[in-house]
Amino acid sequence: MNKSNWRISSRSIVFLVCLGLTFVAAPVFQKVEAASAVNIGAADALADLEDQVKALPDSAFSKPNQRKTLLNKINAVIHQIESGAYNRAINKLQTDIEDRVSKWIVASEQADLIGGIDVAIEAINNASQTTVTTLYGKVAGADAGNDSWVWKGVPYAKPPVGSLRWRAPKDLQRWHGIRHSTDSCDVCTQAEMTLLWTPTNHVIGSEDCLYLRMAEGT
Repeated sequence: MNKSNWRISSRSIVFLVCLGLTFVAAPVFQKVEAASAVNIGAADALADLEDQVKALPDSAFSKPNQRKTLLNKINAVIHQIESGAYNRAINKLQTDIEDRVSKWIVASEQADLIGGIDVAIEAINNASQTTVTTLYGKVAGADAGNDSWVWKGVPYAKPPVGSLRWRAPKDLQRWHGIRHSTDSCDVCTQAEMTLLWTPTNHVIGSEDCLYLRMAEGT
């Protein structure tokens, strides 16, 4: 498979996706182990870092406006990875955001934040090695562990909602920027089951669920 021009077609893969199959191909990129960032896409890692900053008590900051400043800087990194400016994003995390955390945040709260920054840096590094071009736009993957990569949350058709409900899948429009591997996609609407396949009497998922999870490894 030529990874420089993946063609994601709703007609050719919809049945495979419904069966829950995983696509596996020969490795192309040099693998860099990053145990702390296994299965975490760069965007999700930065979203987790944002949540960490938001969850800090006011007493963790030396000045009231510092939380907002940190969140704005993390948001700037998110925009950088969406445009593929990976080196700039990593540099901003290392020399700008981490420096402010060490100066602004009380010592007792620093370790978890620094850990979150390290995970984000590893995830961005992984994204830089796994950014590929599909028929509809660029996607970036994540470390799946065991010498493999994974691309999660890759759309292959328009969401079948509204006027598209109960109709054949419609091809996507091309997107700009880079879509990053993410776990923030719903499964299709279904009855919730326990690990023993016992119904819980709850319904989970969404109609907006036409996304791929693709992997490659040795």
